[in-house]
Amino acid sequence: MSANILEISELKDPQRILEIFEEQESTAKLDKYEDLVWDVYQKVFVAALIVKEDTLAKKCWNRLNDRFNKSPRVDGLYGMYLEATSSFDDALSYYNQKLFEDPTNTIIHKRKLSLLRSVGKTIECMNGLIEYVDTFYTDVEAWAELADLYFSVEAYEKAAFCYEEMLLLQPYEPRIFAKLADANFVMSKSNPIHLWISLKHYCRAVEISEAYFHAWYGVQQCCEAINKLSKTELKRIQSRASEETLNILADSVKVEKLLKLSGKKVSELTSQDESLYKLLAA
Repeated sequence: MSANILEISELKDPQRILEIFEEQESTAKLDKYEDLVWDVYQKVFVAALIVKEDTLAKKCWNRLNDRFNKSPRVDGLYGMYLEATSSFDDALSYYNQKLFEDPTNTIIHKRKLSLLRSVGKTIECMNGLIEYVDTFYTDVEAWAELADLYFSVEAYEKAAFCYEEMLLLQPYEPRIFAKLADANFVMSKSNPIHLWISLKHYCRAVEISEAYFHAWYGVQQCCEAINKLSKTELKRIQSRASEETLNILADSVKVEKLLKLSGKKVSELTSQDESLYKLLAA
């Protein structure tokens, strides 16, 4: 039985995909994929770009374009082809033209933003994402990308805002709570009040997913950091905190209980997964 191209990752083994495609195309075996043959052409297109087989990539794109002319996905693939075979300016001009024709084309929007980030145009990419999420508010991936960009330039408050917006869209996603907690933990270095905010979000993450190592480890780190604060520092924090913030300031007894519980959970999870143990030991 011949190999199935759709079962192979074009990112991990692009050359293997091209070898199988060449063999199956020459022996008329592509028919076995039936309607999924278009997925095959897309996979081969990407694999060909990776190994710089530009002629084959263009051939696959032509087949897709003949079948799905003017579809947003095929337009996006041509943008990828330009990125790989032409200049930054050519690819950017193509994306701008497509967006002029159809400002709602989210695939082209994302290809353009990916292009800007790939060449280090962080500010332009950031501004583009701000405009994008203003129009396509429910795109969680775009919010995550914007948060990641803010993190990369140490704009942690803005990153936290992005995670808060994501939680409005996915209120039961523990990884978003953990990301929000991460942002607050970093901000605690300049303002310790964020330790309690971070602790609250880590706790919410483990409430949703009890075996979530990242969040349990975060709880442990927050509790240890809180315990290191002096009594004078704690009084100063309490005196300056708003009434809303005071409500989340866990007392020393709760912090100690959480520290013990998180330590236990971290030990349990690392004993079950050797890779986690190695991560902590690094």
